[in-house]
Amino acid sequence: GGPGRVWRPNSEPQETFLSYGGFEGGYGGAASGGKSEALLVDALYGIAHPDYRALLFRRTFDELRKTLIDRARKFYPHAGGTEHKTDHVWTFPSGAQIAFSHMKDRDDYKRFVSTEVQFVGFDEATSFYREQVLFMASRLRSSQGIRPRLRWVSNPGGIGHEWIFARYAPWLDTRPEYTGPRARFGEVLYF
Repeated sequence: GGPGRVWRPNSEPQETFLSYGGFEGGYGGAASGGKSEALLVDALYGIAHPDYRALLFRRTFDELRKTLIDRARKFYPHAGGTEHKTDHVWTFPSGAQIAFSHMKDRDDYKRFVSTEVQFVGFDEATSFYREQVLFMASRLRSSQGIRPRLRWVSNPGGIGHEWIFARYAPWLDTRPEYTGPRARFGEVLYF
């Protein structure tokens, strides 16, 4: 599409994910549900603010390039973004930036010790270790009044399947023996 192209959610789950305004949220399910695309679009929420910084992850650079980086090239120019291909960063007219990175090795999160961002997104979150995701959540802060957000999308399976399932059990665990709080898709719980 050209100028004036409008993007719309392709499903109710995708729309629910995108309308959620809380700190931490996820969107899971089978392949082809628009999860990666929703993550890319969700990261755009703060681009009007010059201090906004977002960071989107896949586990390996090849996965990142084939999914998020290639798909961003379809959407981000329509939002005024300019791609800096060597460092995988998009800059928007306000000065806001959305960057792409990966964490192939378990300790790769340590590269982000001095990072301060307002949005962190994980594509295929179950391919990440718990400490990688939780450490990046600690990088979410803002002194500029921008609401920080952690988002993830994923299919079932992978090295992180168990910890994701346990952390989000109120939404995911439908077993009768589960005795914790229960929540419907899109329902907000406070802890």
